[in-house]
Amino acid sequence: MIPEPYKSIVNKRYELILKDEIDNEKLKNYFDKCFEDICSHYGLHACWICVNCMKSETLTYGWGEKPSPCPKCSQNATYSIATFQSWASKTGDMFEWAFYKLFREISELKIRSMPRQTKTHDFEITNKIAIEAKGSAEYIKNPDGTKYDLDIPGMKRSDTEKKAFSNGEKYKSLHPSNKFYIVTNAIPKGLTIKGRAVDGFFNVAKKKELDRLLEECIKYQGKTLDSF
Repeated sequence: MIPEPYKSIVNKRYELILKDEIDNEKLKNYFDKCFEDICSHYGLHACWICVNCMKSETLTYGWGEKPSPCPKCSQNATYSIATFQSWASKTGDMFEWAFYKLFREISELKIRSMPRQTKTHDFEITNKIAIEAKGSAEYIKNPDGTKYDLDIPGMKRSDTEKKAFSNGEKYKSLHPSNKFYIVTNAIPKGLTIKGRAVDGFFNVAKKKELDRLLEECIKYQGKTLDSF
């Protein structure tokens, strides 16, 4: 069900980090390490290069934030190589599968991944609960050990927030009696569902929020929450 390389990553990280105990620190570490692994797999590091130096057939480059001017030729011709779009796409997919693995391990509820043509949500529990996953990395870890902060992970990015709630509106217009939940790893202060077609959002990198999601899903299914 989980495609590679995501399957190998989530299986490894769950076994190493969450298998024996789940708490806030371990949940955050689980998602962070999954993000690091997928970026490493695809070479999605923060790096830069000087175009002016390339003209003279010299390579001047480095990890992290691009300097200005170039430390070698002193020209303002340095450019970042990796893009936000690349990081957001792969870490967004990584969050989906990391959440899916986590949910399957800690709950007896059957969760299924939706086909890519389903635009409004990523997962369903039976056909009554839709879950939209909107998570992403807080930083990019480079091969030299440095971290490049992304600042606006998960629902903290305004475009991500708008898209998630828009999907909720579309889904609820078709299934008004069903539940629509959003899961993420970062939520901005003051975010509310008041007046919006969403039944709840949850930071599943926090145990209390993860428990609350499980309780909501189980309550809606008329079952009892087992301790995990």
